[in-house]
Amino acid sequence: MTAFSGTGSIWGYLANIVTDIDVTAAGNPGTVAVLGNNLTHPTGAGMTALGGGSRVPVSSGLAAALRTNTQGVPDYGAIDAGIEDNGVLRDVRGNAGGLSALSRLDRDILDRPGIGTVIVTEGLTDLLNGAIANTLSSVGYTELATLLNAWGVTVIFASLTPCDGYSPCTAAVDSARTAVNTWIGGQSTFLAPFLSNVDFNAAVAVDDPDSSSTPAEQKLGTGAAPADYDSGDHVNLTNDGYAALTASIPLTGLVDNTPPAY
Repeated sequence: MTAFSGTGSIWGYLANIVTDIDVTAAGNPGTVAVLGNNLTHPTGAGMTALGGGSRVPVSSGLAAALRTNTQGVPDYGAIDAGIEDNGVLRDVRGNAGGLSALSRLDRDILDRPGIGTVIVTEGLTDLLNGAIANTLSSVGYTELATLLNAWGVTVIFASLTPCDGYSPCTAAVDSARTAVNTWIGGQSTFLAPFLSNVDFNAAVAVDDPDSSSTPAEQKLGTGAAPADYDSGDHVNLTNDGYAALTASIPLTGLVDNTPPAY
């Protein structure tokens, strides 16, 4: 067998070379999936990847954190189940979006070996496309949790990050986002350990000093200099922003669902 020696140029913004590889690791530590949209499959300024493309999913940072953690948490496999502009409730046809999270659950989550935990980090696309907060939380999220819990999979809902300043993010959308985050915040003990939350919003948000509303509207903020979480469009994050999200994930809340050996 000889090494590949082809030449050519890199085109587009995607860095995937090979996908859907099943890996057997010592002790079969199980798998954590990050189910989401732009936060797991990001594009935008301030992000770098192979050939200069923009591809820094939360799952990559999570995998690195698991490899180096000192909390005694197993080195679970971390997979990216994100589609840009994906929604929880409705399929999106066109250049992005694809099947909804509910529609693709079997294909992208349950079909993966050893799934123990799913981090759900999407829903803002639904609100931007007209969904109301109660429908997203009480129908979309609840059905996701019910289906995954039935398979013994722990669900961690991530709060929705700010979009203030992004033109489709109206005051009504931002109000709905706040309401959804309130619902997510109430899931910390409900059906534990099968359902919990992580506060992605708190990891990257600051109160907007120009806001006159109560509570104050939030926007993407800045971390320790020179970190800046806003990629420029006021909704997508920079590498620093994604790193902040990863750092907020409680590794000890991840669960092994690997079947026992017989």
